[in-house]
Amino acid sequence: MQGRRGARTAERPGRALRVFSLIALAAMFAMLLAACGEEDNGGNPPTPTTPPTATPTVAPPSPTITPDAIVHPMGRDDIVLIVEVSGGFVPPFVLATELPTFVLTGDGRVIVQGPMIEIYPQPALPNLRVTQLTEEGVQAILRAAKEAGLLDGDLNLPYDGIADAPTTFVTTNAGGQVSVVSAYALGMEIDDSLATPEVAAAREKVAAFIAKLSDLSSWLAPNDIISQDEEYAITRMQIVTQPADLSFGSGDDSITPQVKPWPLAIAPDAIGEPFFMEQSRCVVLEGADLETMLTALADANQLTRWTSGDAEYVVYIRPLIASQAGCVAPGNR
Repeated sequence: MQGRRGARTAERPGRALRVFSLIALAAMFAMLLAACGEEDNGGNPPTPTTPPTATPTVAPPSPTITPDAIVHPMGRDDIVLIVEVSGGFVPPFVLATELPTFVLTGDGRVIVQGPMIEIYPQPALPNLRVTQLTEEGVQAILRAAKEAGLLDGDLNLPYDGIADAPTTFVTTNAGGQVSVVSAYALGMEIDDSLATPEVAAAREKVAAFIAKLSDLSSWLAPNDIISQDEEYAITRMQIVTQPADLSFGSGDDSITPQVKPWPLAIAPDAIGEPFFMEQSRCVVLEGADLETMLTALADANQLTRWTSGDAEYVVYIRPLIASQAGCVAPGNR
């Protein structure tokens, strides 16, 4: 028994040595594998054993809302502030084509009317421009609107002594409510006595605020303007059709109107719904019909006539900005 135990004891160092050798060999093999993995024969990094995942696109940071921020809807098509000038003694087609002078959307876009080329007749499509602001820029505009008394609910600022003038409307959706401030004949004042001192002071504030909107870069912080004066892409457009013999024309017999074929499948006298002008019809175009019409309008002008069958028509164009409603008769704002 002792001999057997002694034999077993004598065998242990040999086994330990073999185990050690195997461990060392495994370690060396692992080192060789690691070295081979660092470069291939072409000196290129090794191919990962799992496919690489794309670096996730970082979304723009959400606007930081400070405790004293003025709340407002923040959707791309939400209108936070809009300035419109409407009415007065003008032909009906002017009312059908009126565009706002300033629109601020929930995502910080500012859309305005840019300059038009000085030729007659002018191009059919307006020159709409867009500027992108940060939320801080939006807040700066809303603070200025608040100081001008434009966030405190509906307010009418009349002015006597002037007939058939347009009315300026400033509509805001901020501070938890929608406010519409209207000022008749704004900027046409001839005598302060034609309005009460309170109304005159309020009108002056509104006029000063609108003047500031025309030059944002002069008072907004540079960092509040992300991009400026870019072309606005029309995504919805109201068109009004009317027989050409009912239109006002140019008033100049020396001008021969351009004539183009009607581009849409539905005829001008059947499209949309009846509108407020004599024998006129109105429709809001989107998608493929909009693209077709925009292509046709690209080289058209404001006097272009459109042929359908044996008849000629005029078309009055009004791009709709953000959530603006289309085919709304004047007076039903």
